[in-house]
Amino acid sequence: MSTKEHRSPAPAVERAAAILDVLTRHQGGPLGSSSLARELGAPKSSVFNVCNVLADAGVLRRTRSGYALGPKLVEYGTAYLSSIDLVQEFYDVCDQFGDHIEETVQLAILDGLNVIYLARRHGSRPVRLQSEIGRSLPANCTAVGKALLAELSDEGVRARVEASGGLSRLTPKSIAEVEALLGELGQVRARGVAFDEGETADEIFCAATVVDAPGYQGGKAAISFTLVQSLATATQVERVVAQLRGVASELRGRMGGGRE
Repeated sequence: MSTKEHRSPAPAVERAAAILDVLTRHQGGPLGSSSLARELGAPKSSVFNVCNVLADAGVLRRTRSGYALGPKLVEYGTAYLSSIDLVQEFYDVCDQFGDHIEETVQLAILDGLNVIYLARRHGSRPVRLQSEIGRSLPANCTAVGKALLAELSDEGVRARVEASGGLSRLTPKSIAEVEALLGELGQVRARGVAFDEGETADEIFCAATVVDAPGYQGGKAAISFTLVQSLATATQVERVVAQLRGVASELRGRMGGGRE
């Protein structure tokens, strides 16, 4: 144990950041000041004062059960995402294709054995999804995740699974065995497109492929098209994959890669 106690140059700011971290771990809250103080090992009066300042600024919101993450964070998060060229280019490309896109289109990156969703554009047939902007889901259960995992070697995938303690399952159709996942990734590499057929949520079909993403883990991101599984006939899937490839090609070109 260090003989010198850690002293922050801005303890109130550090405590505010710690409060936001705790609420994030609790799915945004709400938590009372007593619960927050216990988790932080901090005086309740200090936590209470910081929470009130954050609530006045809109970073937190007051509820009957305590404090929860506030609407100002949406503004901050949107501004952050807008500053990332990849996200802005994604929206620009989707706008370029306009009403020709009927499906919900999403953009995601790989983080360990999870994917994090960065952006979404609803088509003329929007679908209610498990994924939300900023949320992470198991990569092995999602089309975007499998597209990104397919960029790794089998050894690289095994290492991530081992580091994560195994594969998660979201539905009975989720791939939860390593060998089965590796077999699926081999097919993804061969065809250049990954599919999610009810593996993230029942009755949902997704097709995904990778695009260049400088500055992100592995230099890759993935985009997906999502529709209700009952509509995923062979003809529809062929159309969706063709459109997916077109959007991906345009986005690759904008990010400095070659169009296909």
